[in-house]
Amino acid sequence: DFEGGANASGWNWVFATSSTVQAAGGNPDGYLEGTGFPGFNTPQVATTPGAATPFHGDYRAMQVTEISFDTNMFSNQFNMDLSGYGFTGSLTLKDNDTFEQATYSINNPAIGSPRGVWVNVVVPIPSQNAAPGAGWNVIGDWNTVIQGVDEVVFDTFDPYSGWVSNGLTAHMGVDNMAISVVPEPATMALLGLGSFALMRRRR
Repeated sequence: DFEGGANASGWNWVFATSSTVQAAGGNPDGYLEGTGFPGFNTPQVATTPGAATPFHGDYRAMQVTEISFDTNMFSNQFNMDLSGYGFTGSLTLKDNDTFEQATYSINNPAIGSPRGVWVNVVVPIPSQNAAPGAGWNVIGDWNTVIQGVDEVVFDTFDPYSGWVSNGLTAHMGVDNMAISVVPEPATMALLGLGSFALMRRRR
């Protein structure tokens, strides 16, 4: 969550002229700020390939269920809501060994709105399924990608929106990057015991 300047998973605003962990202004406190994004590139934040992070690896074995985070478009050079032009967000899981990838169309209009408001995003990851289901577009094979994620990329632009991206100069932020997994049986048992103890106390 970037508190105290932390960035254990090596998240970085790609193509940005500045990608900096800020101590305040996040949701709450620290966040990763990105500014600039010149040329034909839209604001993207990604994990560092090769980094030891929970966001990399075999999602099927880890039983991943979702990735969530908060994002904020503080401003853009047009000072306008760009959601009608494809800026509704996407999340891509990449297997860099095979160059295969899976992209989820987030379709959240608030992502492209420069209101200075933090937007919560939750992307379902059906890691146990043989096919990804609605919202996902796969280049290659889903099963290959989901068992070998080398990089995770959040893009403010959805490449499957029907629009062509021409780049965007913006002031962006991300915070509270999280990956959720199915609890192990031992953890479930402990949770059950905790609930049972609470029930006994109430009696």
